Amino acid sequence: MVGEPRALDGSGWVAPFALEQVVFGRKPEDGEIQLAWEELAAARDVRFQKGLRILVAVARVPSGSLWAGRFPVPEVRARTVIVAGRDQAFVRRPSLGALSLLKHYWALPGVARRGPDGLRHLAALAAGAERPLAFSAVRWLASIEDAAAATSPEVADLLVDALLQTEGDEPRRRVLLSWIGAARPPALGEALERRLTAHPRPPAVLYLALGHLEGSLGSERTRALLEAADPGLRAAGAAHAGDAELSTLGGLVASDPDADVRAVAAARAAGLAGSSGFEVALRAFEDETPAVRAAAAEAAARSPAFDAERLRQVIFDWPRPAPETAILTLRFAGSREARLALEEVARNHPDPGLQTLARIALGRKTGQH
Repeated sequence: MVGEPRALDGSGWVAPFALEQVVFGRKPEDGEIQLAWEELAAARDVRFQKGLRILVAVARVPSGSLWAGRFPVPEVRARTVIVAGRDQAFVRRPSLGALSLLKHYWALPGVARRGPDGLRHLAALAAGAERPLAFSAVRWLASIEDAAAATSPEVADLLVDALLQTEGDEPRRRVLLSWIGAARPPALGEALERRLTAHPRPPAVLYLALGHLEGSLGSERTRALLEAADPGLRAAGAAHAGDAELSTLGGLVASDPDADVRAVAAARAAGLAGSSGFEVALRAFEDETPAVRAAAAEAAARSPAFDAERLRQVIFDWPRPAPETAILTLRFAGSREARLALEEVARNHPDPGLQTLARIALGRKTGQH
């Protein structure tokens, strides 16, 4: 528990720290330590107030550092620890359940942490711990080699629970879905299907996970999602649509009321093999929402049907904002053909603003030709 904080200088802070338990590592012999950290944003409240209970990863004061200069007396420096992870490795008010899981996890032998027992603990943390700790658990799990083979039905159910907890937490969801798509744990498919069947209104993340796991949702399920009233479900369907749904993707890009759905549909269309998908993605270059245009530009740059000449035509012939988005796409692509197209825009486009933007995309100063 944190004691009364006090400022050391313009950004350094320190507070007495009453140590209740050690999750991993050795407890100091006398138990009396003080916690130090940086507050770089002067307008923000001090992050650790008196009486706050935290779970924190700490490091010793490194010799020869700014911190060592702040604590020149060796005896004081010896009982001072700094917050690890650039002052980010902490969780406010951790639950007793999360602490117990974490302590049991670190008590396992090293090999066991990478096996079924360790995976069960990590999946439980991912499903039920506070957000920073849950995110760390997801990343630990995703880093374990052969984790998919060690995923039991129990762990699979916990992973489904973890997926359901990622609403509003895109980084955690992205890591978890990426791992599912790469590792494809066999036990997860049945757990997802069981939850989809039991849930009266299955959330979109379950469909996304199943699509990542199996590489497809099947045409019937995909079509149903694309026609759903819930934009999250439409986006899930768009994310796994195939060539047969290209015309539907085009309709979503053109007129779906939800910007996220338009962005996902454009990105998926760009990822399909034929040039028709690339053309659908180009239509998003005219979208009123900048985030949709940016998603379309990034996806079009990676498209298997990437066409620098077609983008050059968009830049010269289409009204704004499509030309700016096409220039961004060429910059993302970075290929020889893309650079040649940018060179032509920088030299010959009648709009000085687009000439300047092309020069910036080429890495030149605005006045440099």
